[in-house]
Amino acid sequence: MKYAILINGEYRQFKEAVRTWKFKDELDCDFYVSTWNRSFQYNSKLGIDLNEIITEEDILKYLPNANINIADQYNLDYEDETGNIPKVYIPFIAMKYHWQQCLKQLENSNKHYDTVVIMRSDLWLEHDNWESFFNNNNDDRVYSNGPITEDNGHPFINDLFLMGNLSNIKKIIKYFEPKNLQLNHQTLAESILSNNLFVETLDFGIQIMRPNLRRFGPPTPELVAKCNELWEESHSEDDMEYVKNNYKNVI
Repeated sequence: MKYAILINGEYRQFKEAVRTWKFKDELDCDFYVSTWNRSFQYNSKLGIDLNEIITEEDILKYLPNANINIADQYNLDYEDETGNIPKVYIPFIAMKYHWQQCLKQLENSNKHYDTVVIMRSDLWLEHDNWESFFNNNNDDRVYSNGPITEDNGHPFINDLFLMGNLSNIKKIIKYFEPKNLQLNHQTLAESILSNNLFVETLDFGIQIMRPNLRRFGPPTPELVAKCNELWEESHSEDDMEYVKNNYKNVI
């Protein structure tokens, strides 16, 4: 069995997270990475102000054979839903760009994969049997850490982790080819449903690793959870606005 792992989004805690991906040493995996050339993380209440330059070496030292795309997020020639090219970072455009870029890299490889995963770069992952976990690629479904639910009358699904056979993952990503279609929690759920796919929830350890985790020793599931809780409690819209206004022109 051969697996493609599509890693997308801002670098953030990649170097801490990748150490928990034990499957990379146990299974035949190829990694396709699409990220930005800078990683910004700011939280005024926690005293965190990170502006880090990201290079290919920052990825290759952990994933030596990775296929990598590094883009400048503030000079990306990529249209939003109105046909304009934004001059600031917009999350829905960012995620769509990286998902499509990962798929493009995979297709250019001309390789066949039994299972494809698309996931964030900063995830703590834990499971007792990775081979069994990744051998989930039925034609009628995709696999995630949570089901499709309803949010204000619309379908909703978490976008942290999605797995399926190559055909189904392609269908979901290619659903977003129209330039006026955003990729968000709602439209991702719609793309799955429109392709007549069922979402099966898998039982495994998955958590977002936050930058305050760096202040402590080796991460444990409990520490990752506590740092994530503190980040969620303290991170604000003002913090995100600060990043947008202060980092976009940094050299």
